[in-house]
Amino acid sequence: MGFPSIVDLLGRYAGRASDLQKWLSDAQINRDRNLRLQYLAGMDLNTYHEADIYYDIAANRKFPEDLFTGKAETRAMVRHAIELGKAGQ
Repeated sequence: MGFPSIVDLLGRYAGRASDLQKWLSDAQINRDRNLRLQYLAGMDLNTYHEADIYYDIAANRKFPEDLFTGKAETRAMVRHAIELGKAGQ
C-alpha cells in the first residue's frame, strides 16, 4: 500500500461518522439493484480529484482519543500525522 510505518497508515484516518456529517448528509446507500454509484464513477474516470476530496473530508476530522491505544509517544506521533493530513501536507 505504500505506507512505510503504522503511524503513516493511521495518519490517513478519515474520521468517524460524526466527523463526516457534511459528506454523509445526502449520501445514498449503494445497492446491487441500483448501480448509480458505478455509473457516476464512470463519468469521473481520469479526473484525478482524489487528493482534493480526501483533504476536504480530512478538514473536519478530529483525533479519536478513545480509538487508538498504545504508548503515549506513539499516540502523539499518530495525532501529529493526522493533523498534518488535515492541513493538506
